[in-house]
Parts: sequence; C-alpha cells; structure tokens
Amino acid sequence: MALLAVRPHVVDFLEFTRAGSSDVRIEEIRFDADSRLVGRPLRQACGGALPLLIRRADGALEPNPDPETAVQAGDTMIVFGDPGALRPIEDD
Repeated sequence: MALLAVRPHVVDFLEFTRAGSSDVRIEEIRFDADSRLVGRPLRQACGGALPLLIRRADGALEPNPDPETAVQAGDTMIVFGDPGALRPIEDD
C-alpha cells in the first residue's frame, strides 16, 4: 500500500505486466549447465527481450546487466518483453 502512495507509476507498470492481457511480460528464466545459451553474451541470448537482472549461482545480483555479459550456468535472469521475444529464451 505504501508503494502505491509513493510510486504509483511503478505499481501501474507491475499491474500492467501481470494482467495477462498485455503484450508484454516479466519472466524469470533459469539457465542450466546444458543450456545452449550458456557462454553467450546477453545481446545474443536475449534477442528482443530486455534483461533486467541476473542472479548468479553464488547469489550475486547484477541489475541492468551489460549486453556483453555472458550467461553462466546456474544464472537466473529476469527479463521483460513480448511473448515472441521471450519464447526463444524460454524454449532453451
């Protein structure tokens, strides 16, 4: 409730992406050791999706990661995009 009062646009954005009827989503994607995307830079791995955060296997957080950052086995990435942009990452 406090977040709504202080940052109403953030809450609107999160509600918009959660609604399910919008053309964009925020997704959490984990990369296992056998992922074909491990070792690739984010600019290749994410395609048209926007990487918002990487949580490394050791728990380290990398917000707003550089596009040249390589995907590592055990990474969990929070990405933003439309279903078409997310599908190649999710299908990995």
